[in-house]
Amino acid sequence: GISMYPTDDVDLDGLIRHTDMAMYRSKSLGRGTYSFFSDDLNAAVSSRVSLEGSLRRAIERSEFQLFFQPKAELRSGGITGVEALVRWHRPGHGIVPPDRFISVLEDTGMILPVGAWVIRAACQQLAAWDRLGLPPMRLAVNLSSRQFRHLYLASLVEDSLRENGIDPQRLEIELTESLLMEDTETNRAMMENFRRMGVRLAIDDFGTGHSSLSYIKRFNV
Repeated sequence: GISMYPTDDVDLDGLIRHTDMAMYRSKSLGRGTYSFFSDDLNAAVSSRVSLEGSLRRAIERSEFQLFFQPKAELRSGGITGVEALVRWHRPGHGIVPPDRFISVLEDTGMILPVGAWVIRAACQQLAAWDRLGLPPMRLAVNLSSRQFRHLYLASLVEDSLRENGIDPQRLEIELTESLLMEDTETNRAMMENFRRMGVRLAIDDFGTGHSSLSYIKRFNV
């Protein structure tokens, strides 16, 4: 990260702060590169800090909502399942789509409490539909790599299913292709936990990276 005296700042603290901002941009671009500080970078960092603060308040104030995208069987047109989608109802901004805030949740670790809420709330909604007499549907929930590596995940899912009286086979965990490509011992152990529970696993966005169909054979999905 590079900042220049005297154009970027005239005191040591300011230059170091601006150099740090430039360094973090380089980190986001990958190794082996460098970045100069600029006014737009300062604005971007300020915006990011403001967004992080708003997201922390959103967790405290329960500003997140679940929307359910139906899955239909093409031949009959019947609804066979739903996918839970998290949205942020940000005061003064309306409904914020996930591409605007999910990456920030993951970078800061806030995805853990938000992701736990999504699993619990989705299971509660599925149980509510059951009580209304709707045909039994399968529920799909996306998990980030940070959630999937967390040790509490299996017990969280198991508790949410049991508390709401939901058959584990009706829950489908969607994992990204990039997560499966890591193929770590932790990932394999978590997948085995879900298999024993009876929870289904699916690959989301397969083919957007560098996988080939042969990889599917390696995973119980």
